Amino acid sequence: MDRNSAGRLVPAAPVVIVLAVLACVALALAGCGNDGSTGKNSRPETPAASAPAGETPGSAPSTAPEAPPVEAVPEAPFVQQQFRDNRTIHFASSDPPNNALLSAPPERVTVSFSSDLGSGSFISVKVDGREVTTGGMILPVDNRSVSVAVNPYAGTGNYAVSYAAYWSDGSYCEGSFGFSVKVP
Repeated sequence: MDRNSAGRLVPAAPVVIVLAVLACVALALAGCGNDGSTGKNSRPETPAASAPAGETPGSAPSTAPEAPPVEAVPEAPFVQQQFRDNRTIHFASSDPPNNALLSAPPERVTVSFSSDLGSGSFISVKVDGREVTTGGMILPVDNRSVSVAVNPYAGTGNYAVSYAAYWSDGSYCEGSFGFSVKVP
């Protein structure tokens, strides 16, 4: 290192030259964005379209035979899922029951309990992660069940039901079950 007229340290000339040469070599080896064949930044040329035999370029193309129709890909066969029945305390029943196989979506899904429910209780029904309930939840006068309407067009699939039962003392329990629908 040398000192300049202001007294600051500056690299010696040979160090600067060596660094510049190393930088040039690194850029050359990296290609600097060139395609490597011409040394220029160019796009590969697309081959000129050749005309079919008996035709000249620029003339109207002849009618080619039609490709055979594409066959529809068959749908994957429906597989009924086996759901775990996670019951809450005071669970009495569910309609439809756990792991039922139905031929159409039910009008409603209902979970009944042996004890009065408090406010905050809810029920959710999903097929492949999307909610398929319509309208609000119904909590009957007896406060012993929660019910929700299901979209009648939800179709074939495995329906996952989750619910929370809130009790009058403020405690709650969460539960889940499921059923399947295979529309003919």
